[in-house]
Amino acid sequence: MASSVRGGAAARGPHAYDGDNALLDGLDAAALRRVAALTGPAAPVMVVTQLNHLGGALASGPAGAVGHREARFALRVLSPLGEADPEGDLATVRAVHAEALGVVEPWRLGRSVNFVLGARRGRADAAEVGRSTHGAPDRARLAGLRAAHDPENVFRCHVYDGA
Repeated sequence: MASSVRGGAAARGPHAYDGDNALLDGLDAAALRRVAALTGPAAPVMVVTQLNHLGGALASGPAGAVGHREARFALRVLSPLGEADPEGDLATVRAVHAEALGVVEPWRLGRSVNFVLGARRGRADAAEVGRSTHGAPDRARLAGLRAAHDPENVFRCHVYDGA
C-alpha cells in the first residue's frame, strides 16, 4: 500500500516527481471510478490524482501557445520518486500513470505541456509526448516561431526533445 503525507506534515525535503496528464473532451463515470481505483490507496506507489473542469477564457482565448483549448477536463497524475531507488520507482510510477490515463484514452485530445513533469529524454514515447501537447496546426505555427526567434534552441522545452 502506498503511503502519503497526512495531517499537514512537512515533506522531508526536496525530492523528485514524475507526472503526466490527459486533456479530455468528455468524461465517463465508470472510467473515472477505474482511474480512482488504479491511483488510490491500493496503488503500488503514491499518486496524486486531480480532475479539473476547463473552459471559459481558456477555451475562447486568442491563438497562443496553449494546445487543445477545446478540452473540457484535465486529468492529472503525479507521484514522488523514492530516494532509495528512484529509477526503479520511475518505471513503476510511469506504468501506473500510463494505465490510469489509458482508461480515459477514448476522450483524450492530448496533454497540457504545463503538466508533463519529469525527464522525458531517452523515453521510447518522447516524440509522442511532444506531439500530444498541441494539434498539428499549432505545432507547425510554434515550430515556425521557434525557427524564426530561437534558431539556436536556447529556450528548450523538454517535451519537444526528439519530437
